[in-house]
Order: sequence, then C-alpha cells, then structure tokens
Amino acid sequence: MAATEALRAWTEKEVRQNELKSLDALLENIKEEMAMLDTHFAQSSNAVPFLDSLEELGEQTDASSEVLSVEATPDGSSLLVTLRAEGGFGSVYKFLELLENSPYELEFLALDIGRVIGADSAAEWEGFFKIKLLTFTP
Repeated sequence: MAATEALRAWTEKEVRQNELKSLDALLENIKEEMAMLDTHFAQSSNAVPFLDSLEELGEQTDASSEVLSVEATPDGSSLLVTLRAEGGFGSVYKFLELLENSPYELEFLALDIGRVIGADSAAEWEGFFKIKLLTFTP
C-alpha cells in the first residue's frame, strides 16, 4: 500500500514538473511577441520610454528633436504630446515619416512644417507636431 501511495505521489510530482517545463517553454517562445506588444503600449506609470523613442527619431533622421509638452487627456485614456524637429527639409520630412510608422498608435492633431524664420541657411526647416497617443494604458 505504501509503495502504491509513493508511486502515485511521484507520478503526480512528475506530471507537475512536466507541466512547468511546458509552460516555461511556451513563455520562452512568446517572449519576443510579448516584448513587441509592450512596445506598442505606453504605461501611464512610465511614459518615459515612449517619449525617449520620439526624441530618438531625431537622431535617426539627422534632425534635432525635442518634446515640448506632454499632457494626459481629461479622461486619462490618451496622452497629448507636442514635438519640434529642426534640420534640413529632408530630415524633418523623414522625422514625420518615422513618426507615422511608429510602433505606437498615434493620431496627428496638428502639423506645421516651414522654414526657420531668420535662419542663415535656406536649408533650415522646422516642424511642429501635436500627436495623440492612442495606445496609452492608465
């Protein structure tokens, strides 16, 4: 009787260990997909990675960029961000293209691109972008 009881306990333990191994393998397989999903949403508790990604777009396009303002909508479901990018026309336009193709779901509320007033060079352009981050989780 004791041997049967020990065998049953050992079998249950082995089944649990196999289930845990299977779960670990599943989590390892979906790790990349989870990371990609996380990059699509900005958390209200930490919107810094999202804001940093916006400023990094400037580095990718040779435009100097900065976040001018950030505010949550009154219901807290979205984030409103105003950005500025400055550089050659191509750089500012490429900044816009990268912004449009961001992994975050954005809505453009306002866009103004023009030459910098009083610039020494005709190649100086700036863009102001007001966007709404739709994939914002409070």
